[in-house]
Amino acid sequence: MEGYDLISKKAKELVYGVVSEDEMSENINEFVRDRILYYLDEWDVRPIEVLKKGRGMCAGKALLASELHRAVGISTRFKVIKILGEGGIFNFAMHRLEEFKNPSLSLEERERLREAILKLPPERDHIILQVFLHGQWRDFDISRDTGLDRGMRILGIWGERKVVWEDGVFDSLDGWIEERMRQRTILRDREIFFRVMNEGIEKIRSVGIKGLK
Repeated sequence: MEGYDLISKKAKELVYGVVSEDEMSENINEFVRDRILYYLDEWDVRPIEVLKKGRGMCAGKALLASELHRAVGISTRFKVIKILGEGGIFNFAMHRLEEFKNPSLSLEERERLREAILKLPPERDHIILQVFLHGQWRDFDISRDTGLDRGMRILGIWGERKVVWEDGVFDSLDGWIEERMRQRTILRDREIFFRVMNEGIEKIRSVGIKGLK
C-alpha cells in the first residue's frame, strides 16, 4: 500500500495544474525518461523500487511510467520487442575491459566477464510503453535518458534500436517477466556484470551531460 501511495503522490505532483491527458502523459514520460536514469538491472524490479532508486532499465521504467499514468486515470499497456540496436553499449564496455581500465576486477574476472558478454544473444528484449490517447494506442520508448542518449551520439556509439520482431502486446508484464527471469544468460558473475556495464553507462552519460551544457 505504501508503494501505491508514493506512486500516486508522485503522479499528482507531475500533473498538477495540467488539464489535458496529452500534457499529463508528456509530463510523466519526461520525468521517467530523464529523472529515472537508465542503468542495467534485474527484470523483476518493482516500480516503487525504480522510483526510490531513481534508476532502472527499460522494463522497470516502463512499469513505473505505467503506474504513474494509471494513477491519474490514463490507460497503458506494454509492447515487447526484440532489437539489435543495444550492441553499442556492450561494445563500449568490452573495449574498456580489454584496455584493463577497471582495476577493481582481477584478470580472471575480466576474462570471465568478457566471455559472458560475447555469449550474449544478438537479439535483446526491449519494452515499450503504450499509452491510450485520443482513442488510439501510442508508443513511447522512455528507457534511455537524454544525457545517455547524447553521450552515445557524441562518442559515436551505435544507438539505433533495430526491431527484429515483436513478441506481443501485454496489459501486464508479470507473466512475461517471470519467464524472462528464468531465461537469464549471465548468472555466475551477474553482480559484476551489472557493475561494469553501469560504470560504462555512467561514463557515456557524463560525456552527454557535459555536451548539454
